[in-house]
Amino acid sequence: MGDHKEETENIWGSILNEASRSVVNRLEPRSVIVLGDRNVGKSTLLAKLEKIDINDIGSGFALDYSYIDVYDPTLPDDEPISRLNIWQLEGEEEHQGLMRFALNPSTVQNAMALICLDFSQPWNMSEALERWLGILEKHLQAVYSQMPKQAVEELKNYQIFDFQQYSEPGSTNYTAPKSHRKKKQVEEQQLLPVSPGVLTHNLGIPIIVACLKTDTILQLEKEYGYKESHFDYIHTYLRRLCLSYGASLMYLSAKRDRNVDTLGEYIKHKLYSFDFTVRPLLGEKDIMFFPYGFDSHAKIKVDFDGQNLTKDLEDPYAMVIRIPKIVQNQFEHEEEPFVEAEEDQAFFAAFKEVIDQEVTNPKQASTTSPMTPSKGDLPPLRTPDRPSMSTPSTPGISSVGTDEGNTQLSKFFDSLLSKAPSPFTSAAPSTPLTSQIPQIPTRRGTASSPLPPFSPSPQPSTPMSAARAFTATASNYTNDDIARTLEQLSAKNQRKL
Repeated sequence: MGDHKEETENIWGSILNEASRSVVNRLEPRSVIVLGDRNVGKSTLLAKLEKIDINDIGSGFALDYSYIDVYDPTLPDDEPISRLNIWQLEGEEEHQGLMRFALNPSTVQNAMALICLDFSQPWNMSEALERWLGILEKHLQAVYSQMPKQAVEELKNYQIFDFQQYSEPGSTNYTAPKSHRKKKQVEEQQLLPVSPGVLTHNLGIPIIVACLKTDTILQLEKEYGYKESHFDYIHTYLRRLCLSYGASLMYLSAKRDRNVDTLGEYIKHKLYSFDFTVRPLLGEKDIMFFPYGFDSHAKIKVDFDGQNLTKDLEDPYAMVIRIPKIVQNQFEHEEEPFVEAEEDQAFFAAFKEVIDQEVTNPKQASTTSPMTPSKGDLPPLRTPDRPSMSTPSTPGISSVGTDEGNTQLSKFFDSLLSKAPSPFTSAAPSTPLTSQIPQIPTRRGTASSPLPPFSPSPQPSTPMSAARAFTATASNYTNDDIARTLEQLSAKNQRKL
């Protein structure tokens, strides 16, 4: 009995020790906010980083959330030490207000930004990068306005310290970073002044600029004639911009799984201070890597002088890397025409004039109203279940409808009803049906000459035959008028029966 009790206590003791060790080793969650335009490859990249199927990544959300469990490679435990939150903002500027869920005063000290660019369209990368950096800077300024000034200075000082303490892995002065160091420890370090043009926009958080779809470089060379000078100019321009914001630059292809693992390791290195042994990559133009603290204006100037597109560093990017004409023509062809809606007040004012005109002069308004198209402009109505009974329109008829014509048309219908033949009469009418039709203005036009006579053989002997004859003759009347006439004929004959 005593042995069983002692064994039970040992089990609970091991469970409590394991739980306490897990609590001690766990760190605060870190966050990565992923920015970039639509269709640049953000979801594909995140699927590779999280090692899941691309279909499991949410799409169509203004702000998507996922996470990665982080393990310390120096610890033998299989328990994660932290959780890396990943926030993906949909590629629309209108959603930037949702960034507050990922970057706020309580999370900004453990956060970083990943800005994705589309290398398959290099002519758009400069504008996209500057725009998203501006959006990020504006949001962080709003976040810092809610924080103590001293806390903001600590974040910015840490970025300066981290830049100055960089040493290339494998070099003689390389020292492995202290695991999970705190940013507040930077207060004890003596900061040196930064070089001109470096960290002129110190945002206080790590930033990585990722150029995706670099597997399209061969396509750029083949279809658009890109040379080495184009690629040299592109990366030197991006490096200068990254240097001013304190950002790293990395080329990768999620499709071919090139440099994706390096990006994942570098993110953990920047947020958790894990050891990072990957050296800068400069040789292959599709997997280049310029870590934070490595670059300088002197190194950029050397690579800039190696290209022959321009000799002026200050030339605008769009003037050097132009949109290919074939792409520009295709864009202009596919662009939908811009339709500008009329202002509400102007529309209502014009509509009021039409209404006032109808009240003061209804006859004139009915013929001149711009709000109502004339029936002469509309095609004849056809029913899908019955064949059309209309015949070619009579020449010499204009498209004008008047109240006088409607009155005469009504009289004609009355005369037609009063003279309809009896269903018990087999004799044909003595005169053709068309002789009863006066020369009147119709809804489709005003007759300028008598209608041609219609002499069917044999003559109609029933009301429905007469109606068909009338339909064949009066093709210039609307289908609604003909339908009403047929209904009246049928009702009248029913009463006679």
